[in-house]
Amino acid sequence: MKTGNIDRARHEDLLPSEMAAELRVMVVGCGAIGSWTTVLLAKMGVRQFMLCDPDVVEDVNVSVQAYGVLTIGDTKVEALKKTIVRDAECENEEVLTKVGKWNKSMVEDVDVCVASMDNLAGRQEVWEGMKDRARLFVDPRMGGQFLEIHAVERGDKSGIAEYKKAIYPVSETFTEEACSARAVAYTAAMGGAQVANVIRQWVMKETPRIKTFMFDIVEGRAWTQDPEMLRKLLRERGVKRV
Repeated sequence: MKTGNIDRARHEDLLPSEMAAELRVMVVGCGAIGSWTTVLLAKMGVRQFMLCDPDVVEDVNVSVQAYGVLTIGDTKVEALKKTIVRDAECENEEVLTKVGKWNKSMVEDVDVCVASMDNLAGRQEVWEGMKDRARLFVDPRMGGQFLEIHAVERGDKSGIAEYKKAIYPVSETFTEEACSARAVAYTAAMGGAQVANVIRQWVMKETPRIKTFMFDIVEGRAWTQDPEMLRKLLRERGVKRV
């Protein structure tokens, strides 16, 4: 289906444009995975976004996140909005931006909430605020060359119980990786791609749908049913997911 200058016919059977256009997606944290998720969803035809982030684009962000050098100094939410309006033909009025840390005033009814901040305490706060307001809650995390993604549908009691195990206590610590090994663009982009796919599966009601996804890029192994194995590996390697 062609809208404006974009022909999305090549993925119309995977995600019909009309269904994508109806989605309301909130992205809390427009950094590594959050920025790539937004760009990819917009390319897939999602039009309605609420983007929430307190930060501005810095030079260190450009090598990993979906920002260019011309956006350095801009707020991340406005830079991201300009990108998807320009490159994916989203409408200005359909992309809402909130500059600042997550707070209760940002709570809204949405189809999907992606909590992609860089701290677990923040994820817990967004989960408490959005668990009854978002039909699908997605929590992506990355650390160097590791990905961990959780997807929880509203009302899924077993899924919610399992997800609560993944929200580690803030006191649980992981050894920091060296600053030069914390994040790389391909991990962030792969994380955004997998989040976009999780959302697409949910929209299309595909079964079985991914609820937990972990990927060790170093060894090229993925887990969707037994994530405890990778959690143990992460602890052994001292990897901190953000």
